[in-house]
Amino acid sequence: MKMIFSLLFLLFNYQSMVSTPFDTSTEITSFILEQETIQWTTSKEVDNKAFMIESSIDGKNWTMVNYQEGEHYSDIERQYSFALEQPKVTTYFRLKREDMEGTKQTYEKVLIYKVKKVPPFLKYTVDGTKVSFKTNDGKINVSILDALGNEEHQVYTKDGDTIELNEGVHFIKMTSAHQNLFEQVKIEQRD
Repeated sequence: MKMIFSLLFLLFNYQSMVSTPFDTSTEITSFILEQETIQWTTSKEVDNKAFMIESSIDGKNWTMVNYQEGEHYSDIERQYSFALEQPKVTTYFRLKREDMEGTKQTYEKVLIYKVKKVPPFLKYTVDGTKVSFKTNDGKINVSILDALGNEEHQVYTKDGDTIELNEGVHFIKMTSAHQNLFEQVKIEQRD
C-alpha cells in the first residue's frame, strides 16, 4: 500500500511540475529611432516567433512595414534594426511581437519621425532673356507687365518653367496659394 501511495505521490508531483506553464514573456529593453533607423533590443525571448514594425501617419490606421524572425528562445541580449526610407510626412512607428501560436502583442511605446516643413517660397532667376520660376507651392499664376503697367503675359506655370521676354524693363507678379511676389526686372540682350 505504501508503494501505491508513493507512486501516486511521485506521479502527482511530476504532473504538477510538467503542467507548470512556461514563461511566455519577451523583454524589450529598448525601442528607439536614430536618424532613419529603428532599433530595438531584447534581454530575453520566450516563445518568440517574430517582430513586426507598423507605421501610421494619423496614429490610428497602422500598416506593417517590416517583419523579422525572432530568436524563439533566448536568454542573452539580441539587437534588431530596420532602416527606413525617409518619410515625407510625420510618421508614427510601433513594435509588435508574435508568439509561436500566432498571438500578437503590441508594445505601448510609439516612435515619432517628425518631418520639418519647409515654408512655401516663390523665386525667379533671369538668364539673358529667359526668366525661370522656382516654387514649392504648387502651380503659380505669373503676370508680366511692361514699364507702363500694361499686361504683356499671363500664364499658369509650375516649378522649373521658363518664359522668354523682350529686352526692356518689366514687372513680374507671381501668385501662389500662400504668397505674392511683385518685382521689377530688367531684361538685356547678351552679345
